[in-house]
Amino acid sequence: MYNHAANIMIIDELNILPCHSIWKPSLDKNDHMLFGLDQKEWVLVSFQIDGNDHLAMVEQILKCLMTTKKNTLTVFSGGFTKQEFPEISESKSYYELMIRFYNVLSDQAAMNELKMKINDTKFSSLIKTFDGFSELKQNQIFIENVTIEEFAMDSFDNLYFSLALFKLKHDTKMLKNVIITGFEFKEKRFRDLHWKYVGAKNKLTDCTLEFNSNIPIHHDLEKHDVYIQSVNDSERLYGYEKFVNDPFAVRSKLFEKKKLRNFKALSAKDSDYGKYLIDIDPMLSDQDILIEIEQSELYV
Repeated sequence: MYNHAANIMIIDELNILPCHSIWKPSLDKNDHMLFGLDQKEWVLVSFQIDGNDHLAMVEQILKCLMTTKKNTLTVFSGGFTKQEFPEISESKSYYELMIRFYNVLSDQAAMNELKMKINDTKFSSLIKTFDGFSELKQNQIFIENVTIEEFAMDSFDNLYFSLALFKLKHDTKMLKNVIITGFEFKEKRFRDLHWKYVGAKNKLTDCTLEFNSNIPIHHDLEKHDVYIQSVNDSERLYGYEKFVNDPFAVRSKLFEKKKLRNFKALSAKDSDYGKYLIDIDPMLSDQDILIEIEQSELYV
């Protein structure tokens, strides 16, 4: 949205990319033709390997590059979660890969080589997305509107902290659209649970929640349908239902998982946007915590 009276562009859209790994070449920038297409470039756990999650994550980065507009703040959200790579956050590594894709747009020979490598992955949605990306020029991408959030440890944090970062830079009352660019199987937890418990359902009544999702694709296509069913089942049992019982991840195994991930014991309250976050008291009821968030500086 453009404010003609003030002659400024109003940022009224937030695009969030929840990060799920670390792209290792972000620490070694010597090989400029690595673009996240090999599993060895990523820190992956077992369940991320069968579905070629790394290719889905590359596609999510490209989706963000393609959909960040003049009125969009895009946030790559993900903290320091890997003890073997303590010097870089998930979001920073994603950002470095995004910059590499952005830079290659100006080199047609490199783009042609990259297109062949993308096609060789046989990852159909990535191939289609890259084809759209390859038609862009650098001046059509508002890369200056992309930033990182380095404290999130789970999907609730991804949304809550990104909203706080948006508040720091702009005004949450102006938000018209929030987009989650991520995995399709996680949409339900964002829509049914996180959107409510970050206070957005009641406080951002003029704002829509949308998804720009993709799915992992099993390397053996004959096993793909069974694989996707197992992914959805796991999400329901170990993601969605856990957040139903502990929406702020402060009491249950969700909290234990966050503590393990947060090996540096960092707190988003110490960040620039921390003043817009509340100290969540696990002794309070979920409803009382929600009221505190809704009445916090985040929505003033």
